[in-house]
Amino acid sequence: MAVNKNLILGGLGVVAAGLAIAALTGKFPVRNETSGTIGAANRDITRQISANDVQIDDASVQAFLQSDTFHQMQTNPDFRRAVTEGLGKAVTEGGLGRYATDRGFQKLVSDEGFQKLVTDAGVQKSI
Repeated sequence: MAVNKNLILGGLGVVAAGLAIAALTGKFPVRNETSGTIGAANRDITRQISANDVQIDDASVQAFLQSDTFHQMQTNPDFRRAVTEGLGKAVTEGGLGRYATDRGFQKLVSDEGFQKLVTDAGVQKSI
């Protein structure tokens, strides 16, 4: 029994000596060396958006985007599929894509008379 008591006391002495050495060398208790701020914080200091930063020229577009019709178009899976598949095919296979690079079409669209025609109130009502 005395041998077991000496082994236990000897083991505790070794552990205590190890902890004392670790504490004196700074390894115990473990310190978190990454705490605190390292360097200055990079914060976004741009100015806040104001009412003058947002320009809505045509109120009818905003009214359409907030309408029930537009909401139904957004949430209808058949309409979404028709637009994504049908329009994609029309642009790639139907030849609509070549109009974007065609100089004659670009000249026609940029023509001032065409712009007036498209924005004419009578034409808008017929569409």
